[in-house]
Amino acid sequence: MTPQLTDEPRFTAAEVDQVAALLEGRDSSLAASSSKTRIIAIDGRSGAGKSTLAELVAAAIGAAVVSLEYLYGGWHDLEGGAVRACESAVEPLAHGEVAVIPQFDWVANDWGEPLLSSRAAL
Repeated sequence: MTPQLTDEPRFTAAEVDQVAALLEGRDSSLAASSSKTRIIAIDGRSGAGKSTLAELVAAAIGAAVVSLEYLYGGWHDLEGGAVRACESAVEPLAHGEVAVIPQFDWVANDWGEPLLSSRAAL
């Protein structure tokens, strides 16, 4: 029997706090890092709640969210999304620089205004 899928992902406050504690170093299960920049990738199937979880955790720890869907240059450029993520977000933020993150407009099928972020991206 296939488990029923819910229409809306739900996370308890305790679950979000547990993830935030890991990211902020309040949980001793993570080794200490010399870098203050943490980059977290959230993976899952469509509709699993990745964006919801990312927004909740980002709000809890004061981070920014960079969604990969805006880094793909359309259906013909899915491989480019990972490269753009590294070049435009991961590398600058890891060095304490402002990230200029491109945003692809899927409706217009063209690049829109980039997102600027000087805080750690989630």
